Amino acid sequence: MALAAEPKYHLLIEQGTNYGANLENIDYPAAFGSKGELIGIALAHSIGEGEIILDVPCTSRVDFDTIMASEVGEAI
Repeated sequence: MALAAEPKYHLLIEQGTNYGANLENIDYPAAFGSKGELIGIALAHSIGEGEIILDVPCTSRVDFDTIMASEVGEAI
């Protein structure tokens, strides 16, 4: 099965798009390593100076403050 066909990778792209991320300049998933065992993100094409690679709105981020303000924050 090709990596991009695996549901767990499709879900990340779908969720990112739904939350307003600009993913046009990336290829995900991309396999690295001698056996393709390392999964990550690669550039979809050459980009120019100052061009955005990946754009994720601040409202979509998960950081310490958003975790602490969530339901699981009390457990932490």
